[in-house]
Amino acid sequence: MLQYADRIAAMRGGMICLERKRCDITACEIHQRLRISTMKMREEKKKVPRLYITMEGVGLLENGAKLISADLYNGRATGVLCCGPKGRGTVKQIFSSLVQTSGFVMQNGRIMHLEEWRQQNAGKICCLGPRFWGKDIFENLTAAENIVLRSMNQFRERGDVINRRMLRLALRDFAAEMGFDSEGLDVYLRCLSGRMRDRLVLLRMMFTPVDLLVLDYPFYTIDEQIKSELLRCIAVLQSRGTAVLWSSNDRSVLEEHCENTVVCE
Repeated sequence: MLQYADRIAAMRGGMICLERKRCDITACEIHQRLRISTMKMREEKKKVPRLYITMEGVGLLENGAKLISADLYNGRATGVLCCGPKGRGTVKQIFSSLVQTSGFVMQNGRIMHLEEWRQQNAGKICCLGPRFWGKDIFENLTAAENIVLRSMNQFRERGDVINRRMLRLALRDFAAEMGFDSEGLDVYLRCLSGRMRDRLVLLRMMFTPVDLLVLDYPFYTIDEQIKSELLRCIAVLQSRGTAVLWSSNDRSVLEEHCENTVVCE
């Protein structure tokens, strides 16, 4: 076919990627250019994040706080700048508490009230508030039991029977990978220091896969060591495709760690 043409044009993805006179190009060069164009398209596609959810007018009914429409993307962090005096803890309540909320969420083309969406995705959301270990871990359980509490279904066999050997091995390997002393896994929570409790919460966050990580003033009560570990964990979760919603009253923090920021009225 090429011998009958005066000019050659090649298209890929609806775009012209090559246009030459017939005498200035060979069939081999055409194939090479198309292959290069395909590779570039794949690279560009990888760079474009996948939309996780779109939030519209989300907030708490009791204080009327709302979020400007925000898009959350897999593997990216969206900041929420809280300007009012009641900002701290608000975003965590929106996604983790049994409080009345306003607003809607759109996911995969389906629009739902926030409360309905939250119920459907309860096991896929992890929330960290100003105090990591305030209400989310249990004094009467060991460190190991607190870590795997949300992940027990992964180790169930024949109904409600839990393969404790598999769970124990997985937990020990994971703790060693994260730099946590495996001997401390059998210690009850009431015997752990504040820093160890903070690390325990981070371990649980990493052990259980989540789609959305909600950070509500996460630097408020932690020291520099835990802050460094938290940032490392966030980076790992983002590399796995977890969407991050980060609230703070410090604009500089959000600008440093988030791709975009909205304002909480």
